[in-house]
Amino acid sequence: MRSQKVKIILLSLCATLFVFFSEAAAQQQQASVITAKSPEILYLGAAMEQRTINNNQHEVLDIIQDDIVINFNSLNAKSKTIKAQKEPLYKAIDAAISATNLAKWQNKSFSFAVKELGSYKDMELFFGQTIDPKTWFSVPDPSLKPMTLLAINLERVAFTVDMELPETGTFRTNDGLLAKYNPDDIIYTSTLSFGRRAIIIVESNIGVSEVKSALAKILKRESLSDRDKSILANCIYRVLLLGNNSIDLESKQPVQQAMEYVEAEITTANYGQPISFGSSYLKNHQIFNNKY
Repeated sequence: MRSQKVKIILLSLCATLFVFFSEAAAQQQQASVITAKSPEILYLGAAMEQRTINNNQHEVLDIIQDDIVINFNSLNAKSKTIKAQKEPLYKAIDAAISATNLAKWQNKSFSFAVKELGSYKDMELFFGQTIDPKTWFSVPDPSLKPMTLLAINLERVAFTVDMELPETGTFRTNDGLLAKYNPDDIIYTSTLSFGRRAIIIVESNIGVSEVKSALAKILKRESLSDRDKSILANCIYRVLLLGNNSIDLESKQPVQQAMEYVEAEITTANYGQPISFGSSYLKNHQIFNNKY
């Protein structure tokens, strides 16, 4: 087989997400941990309408106007009381990281999986919500499936932060703003996960077993045969980076470079934005499960 130059499409988005690993099925899926399509606006206590989770962008409502207690899971830092706002949250995270040995306490291992896709719509299982493949992966026509369509998921959660329930059972809220919405539909961000994630769509006109075998060798850091190299060189890669976009992938080794991105040390300066979040209902604090 004649080796061709690899075509790689990279989308460096600081976003976050959750993968709900299950076989694609006709029934409606559910996920409790969700990709942050708009991570730059998220914070603990950020309210949303649950129906907007499946939109192209997430929207935050400044409904909770109260002090909240936040916990720094896995960072070995003390809980802290802050205003339910973005700036106080990130100041608290910076202080917690500075006061502890992040290199010691952060999770350094990452998980990976290779999944065969029946269609581009199956990518929603990696996001816990509805997504548009054109927007997120620059897929020209999602209705056209190549002979082999695979997805690689590389994920590393370095640390998480969450918030405690209010002692009184309810939060102080902006009642004027809340009155504009159905209170039963309002959820709030109750946990945020920070780290690194790479999701890679692999397209090929070579048989799925050969492509999966070659990819598995890369992920397991095994030697590649000339045949493996030829197979990988004739694939198209569509790469999405989550958490921090301070990396430029080259076309020669996109999978290996994505692995290095996920594995790299996370510091106070580069921990970036959340890669996933979980929410609870404002009315009763029950965990929110997104349906898509």
